[in-house]
Amino acid sequence: MNTPPELPPTANEKMPAPTPDTISFDEAAKQINQRVGAGSVIRNDPGFAPPGDPLKLAGAKPAAQVVLRDIPVVVIQNAWGVDQARDALAAHMMGIFERSAQLCDSALGDDRVIATLGSRRAGLFGRDIRHKPANDSAAAREVFDAWVDHWPQFSGDSSLGIMSDYEVLMGFSDAQLVWDTTRPVWKPYMRHWHARYQYWNWDVRKMVALTQDGAFPVIPGNGKWVHHSRFGYERCWIRGALRAIAEPFLGRHWGRRDWFRWSEKHGLATLLAETPMAADPVERSKFVQQVANVGSEATILLGKGVDEHNSYDLRLLEATDRAWEGFPGLIDSCDMSIVLALLFQNLTTEVKGGSFAATSAHMDIRDSGIQDDNAAWRSTLHSQVARPFAFFNFGDADLAPWTEWDVASRSQYEANAKQMQAVSTGQETFRRGGVEFEDPEAFRSWMAKRFGLDGMPKFKFVEPVKAQPEAAGDAGTPPKPGGGKP
Repeated sequence: MNTPPELPPTANEKMPAPTPDTISFDEAAKQINQRVGAGSVIRNDPGFAPPGDPLKLAGAKPAAQVVLRDIPVVVIQNAWGVDQARDALAAHMMGIFERSAQLCDSALGDDRVIATLGSRRAGLFGRDIRHKPANDSAAAREVFDAWVDHWPQFSGDSSLGIMSDYEVLMGFSDAQLVWDTTRPVWKPYMRHWHARYQYWNWDVRKMVALTQDGAFPVIPGNGKWVHHSRFGYERCWIRGALRAIAEPFLGRHWGRRDWFRWSEKHGLATLLAETPMAADPVERSKFVQQVANVGSEATILLGKGVDEHNSYDLRLLEATDRAWEGFPGLIDSCDMSIVLALLFQNLTTEVKGGSFAATSAHMDIRDSGIQDDNAAWRSTLHSQVARPFAFFNFGDADLAPWTEWDVASRSQYEANAKQMQAVSTGQETFRRGGVEFEDPEAFRSWMAKRFGLDGMPKFKFVEPVKAQPEAAGDAGTPPKPGGGKP
């Protein structure tokens, strides 16, 4: 009988065989390759080339001067069935946008979609603009001044707003840069490229734009193309809100249509005209003609017989069912789905009773969405517009300035003010307690980093200003009765 495992072995019992050493990482990798197989890697596939600076491509500057002719969007589809919408979204997921871009255009005609997108767009572009030079050098300042000088013209058209709406719905939005080369400083303008005439080429892993002159790859940052997407380049379209709002958009459209039809049938009561069986044909015809003109507020003369069976009468037959209540419920549900997909919150529908905590939480979500939009545009404008601007005009793309919007929330400013007040009070307490900071710059840097006070200006420590004693007879000191001083 063997000894229980918790007891030491007896003299006649053998020790168990030693456990093999743990396999090393190298040995594990070797065995994995043997079992799975290590294929040969193709290193010259253009679809998997390492990243680089597209401005260094040969002919980047001459190519930027060419204006590509887009294909007019004149053939459209505005009536969608379930199968058609599903087919459009299925092709969209594969990287073919011919049908989904048309579905996107249809959705942009919906009042709920366009109002929600307008709110999101205004939440960013309605803020104050902020420009920042690349560094403190004179060359960077020169590029910065030229960039700021052109910004009103660059942002004055509708390209930013159009691209913002399509990027939210499609997951991306592309534009060609058209350069005004008639002056010493080349000035760029964005022209939105409709996604209907684009597709993703899986062989070379590039977005392709279809033009009247052929197909061209969309290479972001080469001075010719702008690709705006918060989700990167490859498969960015998967994250577009169109897939989320397509069903509720069509649902509210069909719900309204059915509600209109119901109102057409049941909104107007049916007139029941009664005539005596033995009525005079001429009088009966006159009575029918008067009833037919009720919509024109005609006066109807009803003849009274000797009894109810020999009299003319007119009654209303009204619908009394409540089936109509399903329509607003369906539309409200679709509205909520659309707003949640586009704004990440639905303050007016979900928050009941004026809850301050719930309202604050929703506004935090809204502010976070605006800050995310700002970060996406900051990156797009710098890498794909400002860098070519600096390179073509001043020969150095690294001198490109940064552009963004002031998206700090009001609560953030209030929190920073409270932090500043608390830090100042603490420093005063230290000073009164005999503690003096040796390096004001180190204290300033620590305070800005520790308490979120970015951009804190430089300062120095000085002796506090002492309060001056009030002089006799100062205003505000009441005199004693009789004209004396207190």
